[in-house]
Formats: sequence, structure tokens, C-alpha cells
Amino acid sequence: MQACMLIILAASAFPPIPQVEAYSSMLNGLRSGVPNVSVAVTFEAALDVRDALLRTEGDDGNQLERLSPSEFEALVKSLPGIKVNRELILYVQPDPAFFSSLAEKFGGPVDVEFFRHYTATLPGGVWKSYIAQQTDYSGCTTLGEGELVARYSDWLSFRTLYPEAYLAHVAEQIAAIEEEVAEGTCVCGWRYEAMLELEQFVRAFPESPVTPVVRKRIRELQRSTSRMRFDCISG
Repeated sequence: MQACMLIILAASAFPPIPQVEAYSSMLNGLRSGVPNVSVAVTFEAALDVRDALLRTEGDDGNQLERLSPSEFEALVKSLPGIKVNRELILYVQPDPAFFSSLAEKFGGPVDVEFFRHYTATLPGGVWKSYIAQQTDYSGCTTLGEGELVARYSDWLSFRTLYPEAYLAHVAEQIAAIEEEVAEGTCVCGWRYEAMLELEQFVRAFPESPVTPVVRKRIRELQRSTSRMRFDCISG
């Protein structure tokens, strides 16, 4: 009861946001054992908060930007498990460690496994594990460290084991990796390192829909006609 009161009091310090109230309700329900409130549903509610706060409305920006400093502080306090920032860059993201803990306490094996992969892919909740942050808003791809191949393998395995679980989120992570190996051009390391991981990808996933494109990129690297930039500084 005390936890519920804290959330309600904090929320009263900023304009009502239905998605924030819904998330607080879901989180309290999950912790209290309310039927039909699952870890997955609570995670969806967290993403609804993200979408609502970052949705641009005409020339007024988004809700996150329009809050006063005190309202913003109250909002952050009312959103346990969600990372919120509006200095230099805007983001509203579920905290992987928080949701992993929820999965362990209140979920089943599918939830635990999903958030294990989610945490591995987004260790801090904002930057992908295969992107090395260089500025507040950009980074280079760590081709050569095996991270893209490892994360792709994990997500494909999860989709095979649990084909009906977290469908949109699994598809999103798989698509992001496929886009990176097919189109990414700012590489942290050097040509031979990029070549190494792209070749590893082709060997590991010969049936992937993106593999033909990866093979083409390997040939371009061999012929020195690739658009990739190495030892790249993003910007």
C-alpha cells in the first residue's frame, strides 16, 4: 500500500498522463499478484509510456520537453524501471536490469530468457551492445568483436524456442542486427576485423535473408570498393 501511495503522490505533481498511470497500475498489480498482469504486459505498458512521452505534437514538441523541472523530477520518481533523460538527448527506455529482476520474481522461463537476451543486447538500456558510444547521440559498430553474431544467434534461438512470445520485440532486435550487418558503414575497428565478423556471420547463418547482402559486402571489402569507414568517428 505504501508503494502505491508513493507513486500516486509523485504522479500528482505533473499533468495526468494516462500511460504513466497505466504503467504504475500494472507494476503494482504485478507485484501484488493481480490475475492477468504479467511481466510481458508490464513491459508493454513501459513502452507505451515511452511512446507517449516522446510523441511530437505540432510545434510544441513532446510531453517530456514541456514539463517544468519540478514536473520532470516528479515524473522520473514515478517511473521505477524506466530510464528517462532529456539533457542533450531524449530517451525513455525500460531498464533491462529492473525488468530482469521482475522476470525472476514474477515471470516464467520465457520472461527470464527474453530479458536475459534483452539485457545482453541493451546492457544499459539505451545503447546496443554492438555499438560503441562516441558522442551523446551516435557511435560506431564494433564489427570484429563477435557481438553482432552472438546477439543474432541468441535472438534466433529465442524465436525458435518461444515462437509466440514477445513477437514484435524479438523481430525488432533481429531486424536491427540485419540492418547493421547489411548497411552499417561506421566501423570502430579495421577492415580485417569487419571482414572477420561478416565471414563469421555468413558461416553461422547461411539461410538468413540478409546473408546474400553480407556476402556482397565481403566481396566489396576484398576489392577495396566498400563504403565502410574504418577507425570511424561517428557524427
